[in-house]
Amino acid sequence: MNTLPDNHSIQLTEEEALIHDFDHVSIHPKPQAHSFCLVVKILNPKTIKADWIHKAMKDAWIVRCPFSIFEYHSGMFLVRFGCEGDCRRVMEGQPWYFDHSLMIFAIPDDFDTILPNQLRFIPLWVQVHLIPFGSHSYSFAQFVADTIGDLIEVHLASLYDAITPFMCVRVLLDTTKPLHRGMNVHFRKLSITKWLKLLYEGIQNYCYHCGSSRVFHNFSLLCKQHQPQIFFLMETKLVAHSTFVSKAKMYFANVLEVPRNGLGGSLILFWKDDVHVNILSYSLHHIDCNVTINNNMFHLSCYYGSPYITDKNNSLTLLSCLFDVAPLAPWIIVGDFNDYLGYNDRNSHCLPPPHAMHHFQNFLYKYSLSPLPFSGSRFTWKHGTSLERLDWAIVDHKWNTLFPTASLHHLPFFFGSDHRAIKVVFDGNPMIFRHDSHFCIKNHW
Repeated sequence: MNTLPDNHSIQLTEEEALIHDFDHVSIHPKPQAHSFCLVVKILNPKTIKADWIHKAMKDAWIVRCPFSIFEYHSGMFLVRFGCEGDCRRVMEGQPWYFDHSLMIFAIPDDFDTILPNQLRFIPLWVQVHLIPFGSHSYSFAQFVADTIGDLIEVHLASLYDAITPFMCVRVLLDTTKPLHRGMNVHFRKLSITKWLKLLYEGIQNYCYHCGSSRVFHNFSLLCKQHQPQIFFLMETKLVAHSTFVSKAKMYFANVLEVPRNGLGGSLILFWKDDVHVNILSYSLHHIDCNVTINNNMFHLSCYYGSPYITDKNNSLTLLSCLFDVAPLAPWIIVGDFNDYLGYNDRNSHCLPPPHAMHHFQNFLYKYSLSPLPFSGSRFTWKHGTSLERLDWAIVDHKWNTLFPTASLHHLPFFFGSDHRAIKVVFDGNPMIFRHDSHFCIKNHW
């Protein structure tokens, strides 16, 4: 083999004369700290603390090194592992749950900030039942997976009919879409069409009846059973533009969303096209509007009162300001006042101090307001064995004149919340009203 001549005997270019330093360091970069990190979003609208997650998952995850969890942003969390193997095992062990709510993971990127709406996909094992004998095959598994999501892997043993009565595929699924409960497949060689049942392994908080989460299922159930024209939700703790709001638009054409501040709060008002709603103002504690239903206009204040006694004056000052917006219009205030009018609004043996009710009572007296008579259980909130009436519909005499036969219903079920849903029914003159108009409120999904 010929060798190059000594560099003194030839003329080198500038690039050739450059000395390259090599110290036997691997060409593969050393893993950075973020290589052992995961961003996680929990599909739960309630307030969650990082240390709560750590306490729950340290017993669930099999790890070799300690891990830590920090608040990331927009309700998401950052999990930092001690080694690559721990990070990989958690990703491969999905799905994981915290407080029966699904956890969605993503690996952070060097350049882009992960947004909540990007955390949508989870891997799940799906059992495909009722397949005709002899039809198990890898190509059929690919066909089923492509129909409901993206194929990750096939459990090879399930391709043999004699071993398992169903076929198992692992699929990457979009959590913003309802799960498929099954699929109709026409088998050409057999000249038959069969319904194949799909079961999802390890999934919780899921309704097989409607193919959605329990939270949305409860909302759908309320909408289908009571068909409200206006729906007010409080303390949802949802981030702005959540998938819940997107799905809810299948029932309502219009929505006003007041995003949460930090990890708490959030108000949402839905209404249908046959109701005219003119938004006047809104905040973390109220949505104020003028409403016209069948040519009857009134002032509607959707209200969430502070639970803290030190904030009662500020809360009622807000309501006083809302009265000044339309002092001559019929007025109804609905929502969770976090307050009561009398001792019989609690079942607790410990009676509240008298001043606990004075702010609310004085406000009603000042503006000549009164609670709308109700039907159903008296108490609208439960916590353990404690029961209280905290949710109210308050009206003035002009509103009573406009809707003399209106009624308030404390619905019998809590629909997954610690508050009952309450419904206001406007039963007006049948010559004016073509159908009953409903207004429904729900607290704390």
